[in-house]
Amino acid sequence: MGVITMLLAACTGGGRADADAVQRALQDAAEDGPELAEGTIHFQDRAKTGTSISGVLAVNAAGDEAPAAFEAILERISHAYREQPRTRTASVLLEAHPADDVDQRIRITDILAPSSGATVTSDDLAAHFGL
Repeated sequence: MGVITMLLAACTGGGRADADAVQRALQDAAEDGPELAEGTIHFQDRAKTGTSISGVLAVNAAGDEAPAAFEAILERISHAYREQPRTRTASVLLEAHPADDVDQRIRITDILAPSSGATVTSDDLAAHFGL
């Protein structure tokens, strides 16, 4: 029965998100403002390990301004993720640092707390930004 379900899902457009398209959309969203200096967003949607958005980003801001720059990127990423078809709740494992100070780490939990557990999710991001 499982094979039939998978075949039907593939034929009807159901199933998992297009991982390459989602990753491109997230990367484009991250790059769509002046805050990102460099970094790559990684998206995985796997049956055994789950769904995750991860990466280490360098932001064009220094010191106390760096968290706000990271938060602006997170908001764009959150919007882009919600617009993608067939996405599931993802663990968001992103962090950032100023482009000129790799030792100043800004973890996503410095921006918002997870609603449950230890990991921020895409649902937590959506709630944080009122989506």
